Amino acid sequence: VPRLPPSLDDDAVAALVHPRVLVGGPHPGLGLPPDPRWRLVHRVPVLSADRIVAEQDLHDDDWFNAVHFQGDPCMPGTLMLEGCLQTVQTWLLAAGIRDRAPHGRFEVGTSAAIRLRCRGQVAPGHRRLVYDAHIVASGPTWAEADVILSVLGPDGGPTAVVHAGGVTVRVVDTAGHPD
Repeated sequence: VPRLPPSLDDDAVAALVHPRVLVGGPHPGLGLPPDPRWRLVHRVPVLSADRIVAEQDLHDDDWFNAVHFQGDPCMPGTLMLEGCLQTVQTWLLAAGIRDRAPHGRFEVGTSAAIRLRCRGQVAPGHRRLVYDAHIVASGPTWAEADVILSVLGPDGGPTAVVHAGGVTVRVVDTAGHPD
């Protein structure tokens, strides 16, 4: 793994947005989702060869609160898993994957099932999610992590709500193939 910066602020994470949208056409490249509602990594306070801690700000009016569990709003577990995947994608981007696979796209690794255990809710009143991903294995175009997702509530204390094991993201080359 090349030398990584120790952290990424909001602007540095925003710079990792998918370049196709930034240039307005079907150009190759890897990046995080351009729609801010779907970009679940907002900043990275810890980044190293074997760990990434990503943060997501939460607001009571986040779109998912209005549509998931009428009368008992909470963040869907599948969206929490997407945040885990985006955390691993961010680690790969910070490690220079765009240089190694300029025509690639992210895919969920398929060699083994992701083990997801949800133990709590992310609901209105919570202010931040913290994705603490330990990179357990990696190669030139892939990484696997075990992720603990904690929520910070109004009192500020962290509560672990999700453990995702075997979160694997790989990059497949799409050179010469239509997007």
